[in-house]
Amino acid sequence: MGFRRVQFTSVLAPEEARARLHEVVAAPTIDIFARRPEQSYRGRVGVEQFEIRRVLGIRNAFAPIIRGRISQADRGSQIDVQMTVYPAFMVLFVLLMCALLVSTSESKRETALLLALGVVITALGFMPEARRSERFLRELLESPR
Repeated sequence: MGFRRVQFTSVLAPEEARARLHEVVAAPTIDIFARRPEQSYRGRVGVEQFEIRRVLGIRNAFAPIIRGRISQADRGSQIDVQMTVYPAFMVLFVLLMCALLVSTSESKRETALLLALGVVITALGFMPEARRSERFLRELLESPR
């Protein structure tokens, strides 16, 4: 539903891959009035790991949180990426589904349809954003400049 795992290799050394990520990732902020950064993503890039989220002009609960690890490979780097829906959204979704199950326990079919609808809506919102971020990361980290 709101989860995607991607692995790929890069000809770049891990240090160079991290440097490229640093170029496109703005520092995280909790200031809701902060100006939109020039970078495409916001988050943290560490020595071996990163956690980023695409900068959008709107609030989007379906935009994935992207956690990744860059490690040494035979020829370059191994990049392991995990994308998930924002945890608060998942908690709200599960609570809503539990409330629906309790309130509509008389009609199991309607409850199942509502649950399926929630899963479909989440997938339709999450997957395009996850594919967009995967494409961006691959283009950034796979191609030598």
